[in-house]
Amino acid sequence: MLWLHQTKRLQYTNMKLAVIGSKSVAKAEVLFPLIQGFIDDRCPKKQVTILSGGGNGVGGLVRKWSERRGFDFVGFLPFELSVGNADEVLAIWDGVDGGTQHAIRYAKKLGVPVMIVRV
Repeated sequence: MLWLHQTKRLQYTNMKLAVIGSKSVAKAEVLFPLIQGFIDDRCPKKQVTILSGGGNGVGGLVRKWSERRGFDFVGFLPFELSVGNADEVLAIWDGVDGGTQHAIRYAKKLGVPVMIVRV
């Protein structure tokens, strides 16, 4: 696992977190600790709403993770809505998926802080 880009460390009491990523990332044992670690670092009070596409790969796994942990989940959103409404973006990227790369660029264009984890 390689942390590619980390923005200034912010902490929130309530956070809207967009979790985006490659469809090739389909292992809960890889994704779940990344999400939990990010939330523990950024939002210690754990008042988080997860925004995601909710489809295959990262989107589907983050939906399952949210349900198991009791976090609010708003899913099946186009990336423009999830990224555009987020306080921060957690991008889990295989380095190949063009859709995830495009969403990362979009977040940066909007000025939304992005943490990119390359897996």
